[in-house]
Amino acid sequence: MSDNPGATHAQPKNPSGSPIKRGSPPRRWPLYLGLVVIAVLIVAYIDGGQEPIRPIIEPVAMPTSEGAQ
Repeated sequence: MSDNPGATHAQPKNPSGSPIKRGSPPRRWPLYLGLVVIAVLIVAYIDGGQEPIRPIIEPVAMPTSEGAQ
């Protein structure tokens, strides 16, 4: 049970010996959002390169008009 006065809960410590702060987590979402945007841009650059323009060459049937000369 936790009613034992001799039992103490040690606070976790980082390598420098100071206790780890258990406050609010750092706001890392801008970093993650930036990494996602960069990843999308890299994929778009690799996958969406320009292709040369090829002319469309195919015969087109022109309608004949009866009254034209």
